Amino acid sequence: MFFKTIFALLFYLIYTTDLLHGERILAVFPVPKKSHFFIGEALVQELESRGHQITFLTSFRVREKKEKIQEIFLNGTEKFVRTDEYLQDLHQSHSVLEAITQSIYASAELVNFTLSHPEVQKLLRSDATFDLLLVDSFMMDALLGFAQHYKVPSVVVCTTSTTKWTDEMVRNPYNPAYNPNPFLGSSNRMTLAERIVNTLLSLFVEISYQ
Repeated sequence: MFFKTIFALLFYLIYTTDLLHGERILAVFPVPKKSHFFIGEALVQELESRGHQITFLTSFRVREKKEKIQEIFLNGTEKFVRTDEYLQDLHQSHSVLEAITQSIYASAELVNFTLSHPEVQKLLRSDATFDLLLVDSFMMDALLGFAQHYKVPSVVVCTTSTTKWTDEMVRNPYNPAYNPNPFLGSSNRMTLAERIVNTLLSLFVEISYQ
């Protein structure tokens, strides 16, 4: 139900603007990976074409400048790209548990970097107001604090495959018996042994993420 509500809200914003005034939207996509940026940029540009005014927090420069898109460039995030490349090696040279732990800590560091960035602090201290928060959900729940700060509803965008915490966020059912953890690389047709490992790993992820 919650997932349907969020999808309906985003659909409503994109396709009914011709009949309404434009909204002021804060879009937060700080992950310094092109795959995340491209999704955020596509959403932002489509919303802009429908008459909305967007403030776009991003680690990459917007390729096509638009009148109603205010870009806030988060310079300095390249160090997190190196961290992410290191994490890719963890799958081969280290345990899955270490890979998950390092991913969670790296995401927490990126959140701290984003919130303490001079341009973001300048925005938070300004008199800017918004009607909606659009945010990347990649292990960065703390960024939902923007919605609390501006007292606006939020739309969470999943730029990767769904995970245990994103499913729980929108109350999608998550069952480790047939929902494999992405870190394991298993299919949804797991053996009994794989399901046991997947269940134990899900418990570890829950404890670590909390």
